[in-house]
Amino acid sequence: MKTKLYPLTTEQFNALRTRLLGMGISIPNGSDGEISHSGLTLKYSYSGSALTLTISNKPWIVSERMIWDKVDQWLADRATV
Repeated sequence: MKTKLYPLTTEQFNALRTRLLGMGISIPNGSDGEISHSGLTLKYSYSGSALTLTISNKPWIVSERMIWDKVDQWLADRATV
């Protein structure tokens, strides 16, 4: 699965942006763009109520499952995201 959809409010999306920035991962301003870190590139699109992520590039040694597990961890508790 190369694409996943996560329901997020605008507040949760902005909190996620801040949280990831603290981890050295930048989500550019705007509702569409790319997130890159350690050879991984995710394209994102935020609609105001949901975040769609698509894996566009990844290191060969990292499985898609590992990537989604990590993203799921980032978003595990949307109340504190």
